[in-house]
Amino acid sequence: MFIGEVRGLWQYALDFATESVFIEDSDLPSGPLLTEVNYEESE
Repeated sequence: MFIGEVRGLWQYALDFATESVFIEDSDLPSGPLLTEVNYEESE
């Protein structure tokens, strides 16, 4: 979006968003393994 221009300096606004999946790599006590992953898409 163009905001305006002052003394030859053009100014714009940028809007953005990101999403990420974080998987921690560490030694855990023995237990059940991950066998199913559910993904939900957000709007």
